[in-house]
Amino acid sequence: MDRLKKVLIANRGEIAVRVARTCRVMGIATVAVYSEADAGALHTRVADEAVPIGPAEAARSYLSIDALLAAARRTGADAIHPGYGFLSQNGDFADACAEAGLVFIGPPGDVHRRMGDKQGARRLMASAGVPVVPGYDGDEQQDEALLREAGRIGWPVMIKPSRGGGGKGLRIVREAGQFVSSLQASRREAKAAFGDDRVFAERYVERPRHVEIQLLGDANGEVVSLGERECSVQRRHQKLIEESPSAALTPELRQQMGEVSIRGPNVTPGYEANPEANAQSFRNGWFRTGDEGVLDEEGYLRLTGRIKEQINRGGEKFSPLEVDDVLSSHPAVAQALTFAMPHDKLGEEVAAAVVLREGATATERELRHFCASRLADFKVPRKVVLLTEIPKGATGKLQRIGLAQKLGLGS
Repeated sequence: MDRLKKVLIANRGEIAVRVARTCRVMGIATVAVYSEADAGALHTRVADEAVPIGPAEAARSYLSIDALLAAARRTGADAIHPGYGFLSQNGDFADACAEAGLVFIGPPGDVHRRMGDKQGARRLMASAGVPVVPGYDGDEQQDEALLREAGRIGWPVMIKPSRGGGGKGLRIVREAGQFVSSLQASRREAKAAFGDDRVFAERYVERPRHVEIQLLGDANGEVVSLGERECSVQRRHQKLIEESPSAALTPELRQQMGEVSIRGPNVTPGYEANPEANAQSFRNGWFRTGDEGVLDEEGYLRLTGRIKEQINRGGEKFSPLEVDDVLSSHPAVAQALTFAMPHDKLGEEVAAAVVLREGATATERELRHFCASRLADFKVPRKVVLLTEIPKGATGKLQRIGLAQKLGLGS
């Protein structure tokens, strides 16, 4: 896929501001949208341009697929970022973007639909070997059948709407005599809130720690785990505070949870993840070279040693992805990869490997100067390794995950 040139942000407020700022760092133009109530809001000022999409009522503006697509066409955007909330988990919106020739920055529509059904998602994850709480997620919805399954699971149990969220329709049942009345109440609330009264049951865990693992996947089937969020502080089953990292996880448990979490996308339609590469990515994060970035016989950078998570110089820490984004902002650069190399006196230095776009006319001197000057902004020793074409035998992209998979790097 070609590099994105302009992204329309189909949201407002804080998330729209964050997306716009990140795009700016990456050299991508942004379009903000706004309802009549949000004219002049901060997110409209930090974006490169802003267009109105309708009245204050969200259903006629931020939730209007037609209005958002029309705004994208009008401004020449080639991608849409949904942010969170609104249409961010709407499979129909993702499909509509694809049909309009726009990149939807998020999962495909089928993934939204499959994972939006908690019963189906639970079965899907169990089939991938992801541990699930003991429960019942079958299709039988008769009161007697569900009561029987609840007894098998063991009391207390939790009744949960299949299409639920935000604690709506959730009921905790501690004994059989309370089950049917709680089931009926759960169904009524689920039907009113989600238009679907199907439910399933799980063992209720007393005083749990609610820890979520964040996953990020791309269109090439690469999925990485980005760490966790601690969401245990709740009221009425709704999260009040999210904290990262979780104080409850040991490094070993964090590692284990991350490696287990990436099994799910392997069985989710729309993803073709590689578990070996993903686990490596979770453990390591970025590459160290052993001999100044020379290519092996198949055209891959020869990398050895443990991979670090951050560049750390003078007490300042930078994500290698952050550096990559800055280097990739050059119009001639198709992709940049930041890694570390041993150095006799400095311990290690930061190097950049860049792959040129097809037909790029930039000179080697120009690119070396550009990369070196940008690396200097991070106040780290630097070196630039230029690849004037995609190396022979490479898969068409220079990626951390792809390289880790190819080289079989150990932990």
